[in-house]
Amino acid sequence: MAETNELDNTIGTEEFQTLKPKNVNIEKVEIIEVGEKKYPKVVCHVKHPDAQDLKQISSVEYINPNTKKVENGGLFVNKDSDGKIRKNSALALFMNLVGASKILDLSGKKEVKTTLGSSGYLTFKGY
Repeated sequence: MAETNELDNTIGTEEFQTLKPKNVNIEKVEIIEVGEKKYPKVVCHVKHPDAQDLKQISSVEYINPNTKKVENGGLFVNKDSDGKIRKNSALALFMNLVGASKILDLSGKKEVKTTLGSSGYLTFKGY
């Protein structure tokens, strides 16, 4: 492995490119563990009309039912006392929006709306 000295690195000429919000098809879903505490998070592999490769989306912008404000939340698998997906979580709200009763049902959903989240990345549009 070649060593590089990051302190000698210079500014490049490429700008960050993002895909424009368009409807996507969810091709497959998986659950990954994130952070030190290994929280389970749903990642949807989607086909965007302007991209050749599948892209990953793991968040949704939605209207919080308690505050009535637009929020951006990760598709974390938060569970209730019965071990089911917690009602009114970002994941539950997204699943209800697209008509999925199980996480696996997200796979194969067509024409799912996206928007640009506050971070500049594509996120599902849940309202």
